[in-house]
Amino acid sequence: MMGLRTAAFLLCLNAVLCGPVFAATTAFTYQGRLESGGTPATGQFDLRISLYETLTGGSPVGSTVSLDNVEVKAGLFTVEVDFGQNPFTGAARYLQVEVRAGSSTGSYSVVSPRTKITASPYAITSGSIILPYSGSVAAADDTAFSVVNSAGTGSSWAVSGQADSPSGRGVFGWAPSVAGLNYGGFFRSDSDEGRGVLGWATSEIGGTYGVWGASDSSQGAGVLGWASSPTGGTDGVSGQSDSSYGVGVNGYASAQTGSNSGVFGQSDSTEGVGVFGRAAALSGSTYGLYGESTSISGAGAAGYATSFTGRADGVFGRSDSSTGIGVNAYASSPTGNAIGVYGQSDSNMGTGVYGRAVSGSGVTFGVYGQSDSPDGYGVYSDGSFAATGYKSFQIDHPLDPANKYLNHFSAEGPEAYLIYRGNITLDANGSALVKLPAYFEAVNVDFCYQLTPVGAPMPDLHIAAEVSGNAFKIAGGQPGGKVSWMVTGIRSDPWMREHGRPAEQEKPDELKGRYVHPDVYAAGSTGTNRQAERTKPALERKPPALARPYQDRTGAR
Repeated sequence: MMGLRTAAFLLCLNAVLCGPVFAATTAFTYQGRLESGGTPATGQFDLRISLYETLTGGSPVGSTVSLDNVEVKAGLFTVEVDFGQNPFTGAARYLQVEVRAGSSTGSYSVVSPRTKITASPYAITSGSIILPYSGSVAAADDTAFSVVNSAGTGSSWAVSGQADSPSGRGVFGWAPSVAGLNYGGFFRSDSDEGRGVLGWATSEIGGTYGVWGASDSSQGAGVLGWASSPTGGTDGVSGQSDSSYGVGVNGYASAQTGSNSGVFGQSDSTEGVGVFGRAAALSGSTYGLYGESTSISGAGAAGYATSFTGRADGVFGRSDSSTGIGVNAYASSPTGNAIGVYGQSDSNMGTGVYGRAVSGSGVTFGVYGQSDSPDGYGVYSDGSFAATGYKSFQIDHPLDPANKYLNHFSAEGPEAYLIYRGNITLDANGSALVKLPAYFEAVNVDFCYQLTPVGAPMPDLHIAAEVSGNAFKIAGGQPGGKVSWMVTGIRSDPWMREHGRPAEQEKPDELKGRYVHPDVYAAGSTGTNRQAERTKPALERKPPALARPYQDRTGAR
């Protein structure tokens, strides 16, 4: 029993795509595959090929083509078919093939069913093929033009297009319908290493594009990439640049108004990443993600976690390098109120910027600030400043700077003390007027005094007049004697009067039963607001670099 598997029509493919003008002809090339008992046939066979208007029954259209002793190798054959003048009118056509052994006079076996041919050969109705060629056909739910290159090896093309014009298109596809999910071009690869679309701009200079997409729709996408597999390290869009100044993926939103995005990424997965960037080089100043804004009120990079619950991060950064930086912000302007890192929290228990050094050993810093200006501040607090540990300064020890530090600690008490001190020489009457800063009485109340005679006892030394007009008077001392004095006050400037707090303070109801240092007071208990909800989740969060293995795309072409 002979079986015939038919391939797609090839309408003088080389003539359509390559030649400038060809003489009138109604012939076209047909390729097929012949099997005998499920095995590809080899040898010579007689073929009889007819064209019909219907899938079954009816009469042939045009003349029947008889071909004797057609050479078949490994099941494949190629023949030229000519049904006469104008057999293709735009209506459906079906091909019937009959086969018998070559050099015989026996009956033919009809291959069933008939094969519906594509619209590709309809151009034969013109009688000649003249380039440039343009044609149309109404082929609903079908293909207007179909080409198959059946070669099983080699770098073959079913369709190849070339334009030598500096503004030409090698292949151009257009879906002009203003409704529906249509495609100007649709490409597909079933290979496990294939490319649905491969665009390659080979010029080594100029602003070239391997693939360029544009959408004029108010809701459109210039380029849409979709990796539909629910598993594996797939890419909706993958970009690569081998240039030392290249860009793997470049997104550009040119509108000067509106909430547009140069690049927009979204992940619906519970462990997904909207945008993932990785700089795999082991040296150099590389960036996994780099953002830049030239607007006077813009942001180079903005992260926005919209969830009202859970441990969400607007921006998350991590570095595994021994000298790395998880998040590095740089405000390069030499003037103006520029900010390297800015953090804001609108929560009534929030933290604008939170830093934690989780190592259990070493000289670590939860937050480290540095200012190179002689008038600057490494860390500046606009508001109250608090610490659960001691407050100190640390410098290289002046007697052994190479091997030791010198630590000094702040004096603390239940009130906001301000301290003023100095030395004064008494006049001939054993008295003196100590002048304080002009702002003294504006920021202090509840004064306390301390006098210490230097060089000799002064049993009658006393405060003759308390502070008034930012000065106080000493009397009862030895004429010409030296006195060390100190005055303390309680801070009472307008900000302190508005925001000052008592030494003893009730915890909010939601924090009662929690501790700033739970390990000290109650083993297994819960920490307060700045430790319970933040610190442990920060250790458990897995960055995307650990969840997704790196895929080397070197030589992807």
